[in-house]
Amino acid sequence: MQLELKLQPDRGSALLIAPSSEAAWQGGIADWLTHRAPEAWKHERPTLVLAPTRGQTQALRDRALRAGLSVLGLQFLTPPHLRILLASDALHLPPPREHLRVLLALAAEETLAQSDLGEAERLAAVSVRRTPEHILRLLEQLSAAGCDFRAVDLPAFRPVVRKFHRLLSASHFDLFPATDRQTLAHRRQTTPAIHQLLLTGFHGAHWPLWPLLRAAVQAAEHATILLQYPRPEAHDLDAAWIGTWEESLGEAQPLEIETSASPPARKTYFLAGLDTREQAEAITAVAHQFLAHENCIRVGLVFPDAGALSRLVASVLTRQGIPHFDTMGQMAPGIFEEPDFWSWMELQRTPRLNALLRFLTALPHEHSIFQEISRRQIADALHRALGELALDELTILITSARGRDAKGELISAALSAIRFLPAHATFAEFLRTTGDAFAALGWSERWREIEQSAVWTATVPAAFSRTLFLQWLQETAASSRVTRDLLGQHPYARVQLLTPAQAEDQTWSHLILAGLNESAWPASTRGDFLPATQIETLNQDVQKLNRAASRRGRQGEGHLAVREGATLFLGAAQERQLALAQFSSLIESAQHGLALTAAVVQEATPERISNPSEFFGRVYHEVHGQPVGQSTMRALRDATRRWLDAAALPPRPQTAARPGILQTRAAYTARRVIEPSGAYDFALRTPPNENKPLSVSAVEALLKTPALIWMEHYLGVSGAEDSTYAWNATVGKWTHDWLASALGKNEGFAAFPTPAEIEQRILAAADRRRAEVRVLCQKASKEVPDWWESGWENALCLALTLGRILGTAAGWTWAVPEWRLETLPIVVGEDRSLLLRGRADLLLANTAAQPDSLELPALWIVDFKTGSKKSLASKSKQTDDQRLDRVRKQVLKRDALQLGLYALAAQQLGAKSVQVSLLSPLLAEAEPQLHLNDFAQCEPAFRELARMQATGVFGMHGTLRDAYSFAKDYPLATLAIDREITEARWEKTHPDLPIDEEGW
Repeated sequence: MQLELKLQPDRGSALLIAPSSEAAWQGGIADWLTHRAPEAWKHERPTLVLAPTRGQTQALRDRALRAGLSVLGLQFLTPPHLRILLASDALHLPPPREHLRVLLALAAEETLAQSDLGEAERLAAVSVRRTPEHILRLLEQLSAAGCDFRAVDLPAFRPVVRKFHRLLSASHFDLFPATDRQTLAHRRQTTPAIHQLLLTGFHGAHWPLWPLLRAAVQAAEHATILLQYPRPEAHDLDAAWIGTWEESLGEAQPLEIETSASPPARKTYFLAGLDTREQAEAITAVAHQFLAHENCIRVGLVFPDAGALSRLVASVLTRQGIPHFDTMGQMAPGIFEEPDFWSWMELQRTPRLNALLRFLTALPHEHSIFQEISRRQIADALHRALGELALDELTILITSARGRDAKGELISAALSAIRFLPAHATFAEFLRTTGDAFAALGWSERWREIEQSAVWTATVPAAFSRTLFLQWLQETAASSRVTRDLLGQHPYARVQLLTPAQAEDQTWSHLILAGLNESAWPASTRGDFLPATQIETLNQDVQKLNRAASRRGRQGEGHLAVREGATLFLGAAQERQLALAQFSSLIESAQHGLALTAAVVQEATPERISNPSEFFGRVYHEVHGQPVGQSTMRALRDATRRWLDAAALPPRPQTAARPGILQTRAAYTARRVIEPSGAYDFALRTPPNENKPLSVSAVEALLKTPALIWMEHYLGVSGAEDSTYAWNATVGKWTHDWLASALGKNEGFAAFPTPAEIEQRILAAADRRRAEVRVLCQKASKEVPDWWESGWENALCLALTLGRILGTAAGWTWAVPEWRLETLPIVVGEDRSLLLRGRADLLLANTAAQPDSLELPALWIVDFKTGSKKSLASKSKQTDDQRLDRVRKQVLKRDALQLGLYALAAQQLGAKSVQVSLLSPLLAEAEPQLHLNDFAQCEPAFRELARMQATGVFGMHGTLRDAYSFAKDYPLATLAIDREITEARWEKTHPDLPIDEEGW
């Protein structure tokens, strides 16, 4: 064996090992740059410096520049770029993960189609189909470890994995460990592609990259590999890493450097911000302090990941004019990250009315769809169809609108430009339909991007569901890019913003570890598919310990290495060890200053406390000798706040206050002062020149959501209808329509039918509606849902119940359903009048001849209610004052407001005696409940409503976002105003409309 190794030596390689990153620089990297790098530009083959992340490569360039060493002709690479460089062709490159995920989900879907599938296998396939990433990661880990899936105890997943491997083979794909091993085998048989290679910064966390790194060494004429001694927290992983390198390249040569007798004094700071913004302020403040230190060379700002905290810090540094390098940056949207594309995706996933309207709203106004008809007309027509049918199926709604709406043909023609993907198809069919859909919408550039990523799909002939295709399309359509502020693009700046992986294996004069909160850093432990015991067994199987009884390794007894073609399996337990080692190495790398920061409250839920992470607590205990509790964090936050207030930080650049900003502040203040409503909360500055009529239902809504009515009345803006909850409104509409059909549905009074006629007519009207829906569903090749049939039966039951109650109305000979109140100014006293229009459910009269007007001796107005509404009449003996006060509260509660207004209108139109009633399923018989005279105490409320209409001062009132009722949303800016403030302003604005709850 020893002879074989000598006959097949690796191309010139030097394996070096150092105790720290500083020793690696002084004893190895600086020497390599001094003696080997100067010749790089003379050679045709590249000279490479390979490090794990861009943070390390940038640090090497920075240090070389400060040391006066040339990097001319050198290429600094990370593993993804190395993989592209070494691949002989596209077959040696791993496919994008979105392709692998869709193949894995497709394998699960095909498995679910088997008729003989067991329950365990079925559940496993369902889980893979929904979230293929977990099992894909396991397969990659097993492939890297050189293990077959059959070796692990997961029998339920084996049918899916078998199909997945067949799909991989048909698509000429493979997992990245297998492609890296192919690259390694290829490089062993070819001439060197690299002149000189320096490989540094890799350790036990990089086991999955082992074949790729060996391929790089194999492809180099001369390679220098720099390792570091095992870290205590991840000793086993690092020791196996070093031992495996030594098994391949021979014994590592230790680097010895002269070190100072004692390390420099280092001060540690602990800072706590109340929230993310205050924490960012503390981070930038301590960065200023570090930059002012005489020994400051490089300041590292390390964040758990790219997020709000890193972005805030970068923006503050930019605002303060501090050059820095933001390795994380921020994501800028590309051609796919636009509302129109993502709303199209939602529409394809759930072809419902709300999704369609969101897509139409996202399209530009000049889009060809709106050449003949506007999006408002489309929305109104489809909402009307939904209200009639209660079926939120686009094909049915469009068919219904085409037949009943005046512009139905235009709507159908406009929406025909929106192509829908089939529910089940092959990749080729899906892509053909997607191409047609994109062409119809004018998305040619987007289609070219998708088409380039779909070349491989010809190898997948099987049909699958639309859901899987949309998942693949969503992952493929990613065009966002990393951008940085102008001051954040200085790679050689002293201030560097990095993640932990980018910051390790470097030497920092000062280091700030930010965002040290629980579950943020270290991240929450993810679950593994395999139990920890199985992972340990796998790792033991791929390791070999050279003892006397077995073949001796190149380093003799006790030498731990991993067998050829395998790597260690990094499960959750191993990743935790690596995170601890990473944090410890970062702490040790800070020479002169160290700061740790955390937030006190959770950003998403500020009312909840956010605990510091174990990393923060460990260092705090080492420095202060006591644990970190909530009281300690509060004290740290108070101390941090005092320090920030006293710190002489660069002032924020003063910008001239723009009029819009000043106006926003004025509005903010004005809407929170306990005064009558003004121009900033839904009120006109001056009365309108001409009053427009309000519907009776809108006047009723003034007492619940006046702001929404104001916007609709004066601005023409209304809240979006949520079709998800259209069923209740549709049942009410059906019930009213069927009752109107039973009563004649004439323009004028008609003879009041008998109870038998009412029932017969209601049944006939309901059957017509069901037959219409069945025909529409048949045209759309759909089945009438069972829930629709159930809802129809419920509406029929309500209509028959109300019809039976109405049939008990004795002595009334004439009826007119859905009586229209044309625009009419209703006098309410003190020279005030309400300009109203509306439609009453039912008017009843009792005269010998058929009436032709409302000039009647007696009139009864009935309002149908499908909910659980009680009678308006008092059920106990009350005095006249008590009865009148009760009616006033019923009006202000909106129970009797519409009937009161209709009664006033009927009296003004000639009716002598007017009575009103609510009819609901709770009542036993129909009878008048209130008389017009009972509304005597309501005149102040009616006059206040008239004043609202005349002045245009509505204001705000009621719950802005009610969790227990279906209501349109208020504008976003209003949601921050406390309800106590809005109610106090409502009472100041409309003193006659608030309800005295005492005794009610």
